Amino acid sequence: MRNLLLACALLILISCDDQSIPVARLTTYPAIGDSTILFELNASKSSVDKGYDVALKYRWDYEGDQIWDTDFSSEPIVVRYFPQPGTYAVSVEVLNRDGNTSVALDTIVVYGRNKDVSTLTDTRDGQIYRTVKLNGRWWMAESLNYGVVTDMWTHPMSNNNIAERYWVTDPYRNRSFSVYTWFEAMNYDINGIKGICPDGWHIPTKPEWQSLYVAYPQEFAVSYLGENGLSELNIQNGRAATIRFADSICSVSPGEASYMCSYHYADTAQAFYGTYLRYQTGLGLLFSHTEKSNLDGSGTYQFIHSVRCIKDSE
Repeated sequence: MRNLLLACALLILISCDDQSIPVARLTTYPAIGDSTILFELNASKSSVDKGYDVALKYRWDYEGDQIWDTDFSSEPIVVRYFPQPGTYAVSVEVLNRDGNTSVALDTIVVYGRNKDVSTLTDTRDGQIYRTVKLNGRWWMAESLNYGVVTDMWTHPMSNNNIAERYWVTDPYRNRSFSVYTWFEAMNYDINGIKGICPDGWHIPTKPEWQSLYVAYPQEFAVSYLGENGLSELNIQNGRAATIRFADSICSVSPGEASYMCSYHYADTAQAFYGTYLRYQTGLGLLFSHTEKSNLDGSGTYQFIHSVRCIKDSE
């Protein structure tokens, strides 16, 4: 009789030990995005010590309101739009075959259309530019059109105390816009950052360009910062080409927008080189690129790009 009782107790202990608790794990991608993109909610790394991970089931609370938006299913990954901007505490509840559950949470931030939109009047010529505020800084949402139009072939830009610009046309989009050499954009002040921007504004530095997308996975930058994107920056708008010229050859690369950066460096021969930030629309990338051409006036090969200005820190 005693042996029978011991056997029963052992069976109970084994049965209890089989009652395992699942471990819920949740990742979201991207963590920050806008209301036009799909977010991936991934609980596939959830597990259980005893039993089969493939037998786990999942249900979701998308709004963080402690109300489950789905029933349990065997699908650990869902993709979802969040059409309303805000911060969402997404949670997933994981259920195993024993009926035990655990919950994991993650947070995503959803941006809507940028409402910090204003205008800048350039007192030098009266031109009005749209501006937007991003990450606490005001940016021109249109490229600069300041200066006297000159012909790049017959009257190239020079340090003559006159602000000059080239007026070029993108034949792929039938749009025209102003471009500058790096020295002209910098107003021939290689150690400054103001350049030819209006008073209180300057040519963006590399960190300032990078600040535009630091919160975003780069593949989503194009939809937010690009033409008609919710940021309202419209960084491609009318400037979807890289214009370059070497001697008498002019090339246009469709699908890109290139803008000046105020960075520069000097090589051992003290020939100054400019840098610019290129926004490549096809990949949604912002990256710095060093000019591989002599910009000190002694060479004939130069790059010309559009200019966006950023407001000085307040």
